[in-house]
Amino acid sequence: MDKFSKLRYQEKRFLDNLNSLPDKDKEFVIEAYKLAERYHWGQERDEGGPYIIHCLRITNNLIEKLGMRKREVLAAALLHDVIEDTKLPLSKVEKIFGEKVACIVADLTREHKDDTEGNKYQRKLRKHKEIIRSDKATREIKALDCLDNVRSWALIPRNHPSRGKFKRWFKEAKTMYIPLAETVNSKIVDEMRKALEEVKR
Repeated sequence: MDKFSKLRYQEKRFLDNLNSLPDKDKEFVIEAYKLAERYHWGQERDEGGPYIIHCLRITNNLIEKLGMRKREVLAAALLHDVIEDTKLPLSKVEKIFGEKVACIVADLTREHKDDTEGNKYQRKLRKHKEIIRSDKATREIKALDCLDNVRSWALIPRNHPSRGKFKRWFKEAKTMYIPLAETVNSKIVDEMRKALEEVKR
């Protein structure tokens, strides 16, 4: 898991993966990365480290595990949390990257204005039901988003407040993450189950 949390490693992995794309597509995806990096600046993951590393890992896995080469899907993966977690408006995403990217990002964005620990599961479940009926690209990004989150749980410090959410998170993994992954790729399902077992140890 050491390289998992190293930003420089994930950035290099990302740039190496982009070498398989035509130059124009590579520039398009790098522009999305720079925008995501700017808007997620200062945000940290529960396991520690800059938030942007999560976006990089998802995009790397899209390329390496699922063979994704479509620039719009890779850009959307990098930007999947910007509307939900930052002040970037969806209109700006559409203006810069086009309707396809904006639509995927919108499909992945969950409203959480009135979220409480008590109602969060139900709100996430409603969003899950929308995503599982959506297009393949959206489901692929979300499945890899879930996989990356599960892998990161084992790295969250013992005294971190998020440890108190593990009961809900395990329930979400069972009722949402795994069923979603099953619509995408069996290997992702296997990796997710393995990661869950590692967290439970």
